[in-house]
Amino acid sequence: MYKAFFVDLETIHTSEGVLRVFEKVIGRAEARAVVERSKTDEVKRLLSTNTDEALANGCFGLPYISATNAEGKKESYWGFDHLGQVLDHLGLQGDEAGTSRDRGWRAML
Repeated sequence: MYKAFFVDLETIHTSEGVLRVFEKVIGRAEARAVVERSKTDEVKRLLSTNTDEALANGCFGLPYISATNAEGKKESYWGFDHLGQVLDHLGLQGDEAGTSRDRGWRAML
């Protein structure tokens, strides 16, 4: 979604826009199922609950990511320029060369 909106300048605030992006990643049938499920009361309640939790945890902008690693340690990050730190916190490799720091993640302001 990030790439679709900020890089490709696609419309993603409509069901049709989300569907176009998802189809490229998960295929037409699965994308349609996801979009239809997003319209249910269950998913709307979950969105509201998660939004309330994010605000209670200090969220003040997007993207805001709260991640819990394998040791149970929770950290929160704001901004796409911190994605490398999220990968490091979760113990995920950024690429074959090593950690996410090797990928050159940095602020793009």
